[in-house]
Amino acid sequence: MKLDPEQRQNLLDWLGPPPGYRLEAGVGTAFSAELDVVTAAVLALVGEDHEPGAVPAVSLAYAVERVGRRFRLFINQGGLLIPAEGGQRMATLFDGFVRPVVLASGAFHPKVWVLRFRARESPEMHGAPDRFRLICSSRNLTDSKCWELGAMLEGTLGAIPLADSLGSDAAAFVRQLHKGDDAPSPSVRELVEVLPRVRFEVEGTARLRWQWPGVARARPLKDELPEAPSRALVLSPFLRAPLVTRLAQADHLTLVSTQRELDALPEATHTALKRHAVYVLEDLAGEGPLSGDLHAKFYAFEGEEGGTLLGSANATGPGWGEGPLANVEAMLHLQPGLPFAKALRDLVEDKKGVHPWLHEYERREVEEDAEAKAERLLDTVGRLVSSLQLRAAFDAGTRQVTLRLLNPERLAQVPGGLQLALAPYALVSTGRASAWVEITPEWPEAAYPDVELTQVCAFVLFRVKHTDSGGERVFGLQAAAADLVAVREGRDAALLQQALTSVEPSALLLRLLGRASSGVSLGTRDVTGSGAAERAGPPPLFERMSVERVLEACTEDPGRVVEVEACLRTFGPLIDPAFLRFWEDFSKAFRDYRREAGP
Repeated sequence: MKLDPEQRQNLLDWLGPPPGYRLEAGVGTAFSAELDVVTAAVLALVGEDHEPGAVPAVSLAYAVERVGRRFRLFINQGGLLIPAEGGQRMATLFDGFVRPVVLASGAFHPKVWVLRFRARESPEMHGAPDRFRLICSSRNLTDSKCWELGAMLEGTLGAIPLADSLGSDAAAFVRQLHKGDDAPSPSVRELVEVLPRVRFEVEGTARLRWQWPGVARARPLKDELPEAPSRALVLSPFLRAPLVTRLAQADHLTLVSTQRELDALPEATHTALKRHAVYVLEDLAGEGPLSGDLHAKFYAFEGEEGGTLLGSANATGPGWGEGPLANVEAMLHLQPGLPFAKALRDLVEDKKGVHPWLHEYERREVEEDAEAKAERLLDTVGRLVSSLQLRAAFDAGTRQVTLRLLNPERLAQVPGGLQLALAPYALVSTGRASAWVEITPEWPEAAYPDVELTQVCAFVLFRVKHTDSGGERVFGLQAAAADLVAVREGRDAALLQQALTSVEPSALLLRLLGRASSGVSLGTRDVTGSGAAERAGPPPLFERMSVERVLEACTEDPGRVVEVEACLRTFGPLIDPAFLRFWEDFSKAFRDYRREAGP
């Protein structure tokens, strides 16, 4: 574990299946997520990789098809980071597995992933056990280059469930998420049932401690903090006085935070910190591998109650359940934890002195101009957005989408001088000028006529504009997943159909059956029918792929059968007739075999 900017790991590498395995079930959580990074995460989960911005639409569609039935991503309501001009159309598919978490107060802030991988059905993997992975970190699904910290633990199933274990902790957390899913995944439900049996590989003991206001089992995280440790090391980008004052009761505290947060602390807290070592991050914008700030949350304690905690909780009251307002948070608690001296050496200072990316804190006067005040006003709305409940409806007959806030009274809490508007994600992405509709507490509904089926999506943009400065914030909301269940299957099929029409069918089949690597070009089909290649016809498929390879690919991952059949429905007349005859017999035999074998 190091904060050295030259020694970094990519969260996407932690999400990919081990060699010979595929994703069987999983959940992920984040406070915020950019759609491009969600795209990368989906591809990582199915073991694919593409250059940023160069993901073929059909590849993404098939990846979502595999992930959607067995995975859920829970995000704080308002935490979808969508540009005001929208984004790629295929991201519409994400509303099948992304779920908003709406809270009356506080924020949904954990960064936890629980994944189950199953061995592919190949001779070399026969009898291989399921593998499980738990990730607890400070990392959201964004392209931020801030410094982060996280831990990844792996495990396998044991014979019996253990009540007080990391597996049972993870099961309780995932169960709480699953309860809030109005279109739940059976694979996730099964994951909840087996997690108490999982034995994770870890030195000492590890527990997943999480708080969720109103949930009895989820006690406040403040209970995990020792009363007066001999030494404490804390990294936190956000600070609030009560929590910092409590941490300062240690005999010796080393605190790493940001200049802005430290400057904003009251005089009494600065007095409490005078006898301790306080550092801030150097401004490395535009230099080396980092261009951001501190985002890691790390707490190490030495003494009778020593241990290490890392995860999502900032050194604030809501982060640790200290006070009337509490977030949903999750922390990995390691005991006896990392050696304190090593943590201090890796994160703050070694024999050469304080690391060059840190410097001792010097207090500065806080100055706030009109622009900063406007930004702070917009920030306050972000906390309100997480409580908004949104419903969506689509009338196929009139082709109208209707959006409606269920708790418009919350809008009355928005400060004056701000203008609010809603817009469906897919309409903004297509450049529709009338997509933005102003809303108020008295008029919390917006209707959009002439919407194509492929433009129906649960993602909605919520724009807050400062009328004086012109500054604005755009939050990505999501309507309840169950609202669009009736149209989602048809919409997904239509989007896939659109994506398929632009690719060469033989190349796609080779890709689906694993004959070509994930980075292979899918080509462009001559849809006019005038090209020489189309007149000549593609080479027979079985000259480029053996029957044995088809059998192996479909046995290793049965999901390929569904994908191949979608391709054949679109391109039937353009596919090699010999392959079509083979597939008709094979698919029938394969289904009979799967039916007899059982789940």
